[in-house]
Amino acid sequence: MSKNLLITTALIAAAAMPATASAAPKPSAPTIDCKTIAVRDTHGGFIRKNALLTPIRHGRVRTIDPSTNAMASTRFTARSGKWLTGRDGKRYALANQFITRTGRADGNLLIAAESLPGRMVRCAPQIASLAFASDTASYASDGTLPGTGYTETSGSTTNITQRLLDNVATRDVCSNQSKHPDGAAPSATNPHPSANSWCYSSRGAGLNDPNGVERYSPSLGGMYIDDPYHRHFVMYSGATVAAAKRPAFKPDCTPVANSPIAWRIAMPKCNIAN
Repeated sequence: MSKNLLITTALIAAAAMPATASAAPKPSAPTIDCKTIAVRDTHGGFIRKNALLTPIRHGRVRTIDPSTNAMASTRFTARSGKWLTGRDGKRYALANQFITRTGRADGNLLIAAESLPGRMVRCAPQIASLAFASDTASYASDGTLPGTGYTETSGSTTNITQRLLDNVATRDVCSNQSKHPDGAAPSATNPHPSANSWCYSSRGAGLNDPNGVERYSPSLGGMYIDDPYHRHFVMYSGATVAAAKRPAFKPDCTPVANSPIAWRIAMPKCNIAN
């Protein structure tokens, strides 16, 4: 291992240390584990190791509306987004993609992963050894996601592990809370824009990621923190999706006035926190 790589690794490890300032993780906190699917081929683009998958049955997938939490069975075609074929001949769609009611890409419905017995979900295996160059600011250096994550309580402002968020937000996150639930610092530019609005920035301010995984600061490459305590899910009616800790937003990505920062469904097409 080169000297530069050793230094970088040490810096990243040091940056994560302040997380221990919060309470120790709850041993009984509910986790979800990956069940890896053997893959024959992929379609539509690169898929990360341990990314959530859901079966395509009769040309349809389970979806959820992040604004109302309503579940649906939605058409999925070869042009709907990323998908793969397993060695068993079955087809699986990449979860946490947005599609329309007619199966077009980039709609308002989020593809949800089917929950399995034993608190497990289907996940992608290692398909490629390295991340795409354009993605290295967002993902662990080997392109993987944590194979285990924690199930958060939808609508709660507290974290199931009793740890504070480490995710470093690059945008201000505003809410109706005068004190941030994860101890984030007030915004340096606009801390209190109105009577019922307070804004926060940087470490712990919020999380809104397509995989529900927290990130290091941009100064350390902005990569994912690759351990289970930093991957978050929420569950609805037997389906699992990436969790975000954010204020409420409308489908067109405009914020809902006077809403708290709480655990909700991730809305990766909206610019929240990162």
